[in-house]
Amino acid sequence: VFSGEIIGIELDITMDSPPMMLIRAFDRRHRLMRGRKTRTFTKMKDSEIASKIASETGLSGQVTDTSIKHDYVLQHNQSDIDFLRDRAERIGYEVLVTDRNLVFRPIELDQSSGITLDWESDLIEFYARTNNIGQVGKVAVRGWDVNKKEAIISEASRASKDLGSKKGYATADSAFGSAEMVSTMRPLLTKAEGDKIASGQHTH
Repeated sequence: VFSGEIIGIELDITMDSPPMMLIRAFDRRHRLMRGRKTRTFTKMKDSEIASKIASETGLSGQVTDTSIKHDYVLQHNQSDIDFLRDRAERIGYEVLVTDRNLVFRPIELDQSSGITLDWESDLIEFYARTNNIGQVGKVAVRGWDVNKKEAIISEASRASKDLGSKKGYATADSAFGSAEMVSTMRPLLTKAEGDKIASGQHTH
C-alpha cells in the first residue's frame, strides 16, 4: 500500500455512524524532519555529510561524490532535511528519500522524467506555467580567499548544459537582451568551491 512508516492512528466513534479508524503514514523522509540541530562538520565533503546523516537516521546513503572537502560546515538550528537541501542547492544537487534510501545526487535536467500522465485516467486538474524572469545565460560567484588575500572569481555559462532545443535563458536573451547572475552571498574558501557552486546554479 505504501513504502514508509505509520506515524499516527486516529479513532472516530460517533452514535450515528460506524466507527472509523484513520492511519497516517509518511515516507521515511519524516525522520529528517525530527527536531532542529546546531552542530559542525569538519574536513568533510557534502557527500560525506549526507552519508553521515543517512546513517544517523537509519537510512542507506545513495550519494554522488561532491569532490570538495570543506574545512568547516555549520548546521545552525536546522532540521536535517532543511540543512541537506541548503547544501544541495549550493551545488546543483537534489535530496530525496526512496524507501529506505537517502539520495543525494546532481540534478539532471537533460534526462527524461520517465513519467507519462494521461488526462482523466491520471489527471483531473492540470496547470502549467513558464516564466523567463530570472533566466540568465551566465552565472558568476564572487568571494574572498582569506589565506591568499585575493578575490575568488568563478563563472559558468548555462550553454555548457544540455537543457533541450529550446533553452529558457536563450529565449529570454533573444527577447530581452543578455543577463548575468552574480552571487556574493555564499561564503567561499577556495576557487574550486566557487566553481562548483557556479556550475550548480545551472539547475536553479
